[in-house]
Amino acid sequence: MPGIFGVIRKRQSSVEENGKLIEGMLKRLSHTDSYKSQIYAEDWFALGHIGIPYAGEKRLHVDNKFQMASSFSGFIYGWKDMGSELSSSTADKATRLIDIYVKYGIKLPEKIDGSF
Repeated sequence: MPGIFGVIRKRQSSVEENGKLIEGMLKRLSHTDSYKSQIYAEDWFALGHIGIPYAGEKRLHVDNKFQMASSFSGFIYGWKDMGSELSSSTADKATRLIDIYVKYGIKLPEKIDGSF
């Protein structure tokens, strides 16, 4: 089933333990070989995305500098009312979501042209 999945833990675990956990979740959601997936694990959380592949599009990103993670399911067609450095077209939309959040905060949803 397409979507976003993951776990956040209060008690720190090992990266390997969380990696096995997120891989197990992915395995249960992977009922067709046509889906594309991405997973990421740290010692306190794990995050994954599975869905229909879109050529070169990145739908999951973890930014260690800002300690943020971004993932989306649906379509982002473009960006609204932003400076040129953020409104340009990109296949790395998950990273762009973090960039926009860092600059605009809770106004992020107003800046997205898409359907989810």
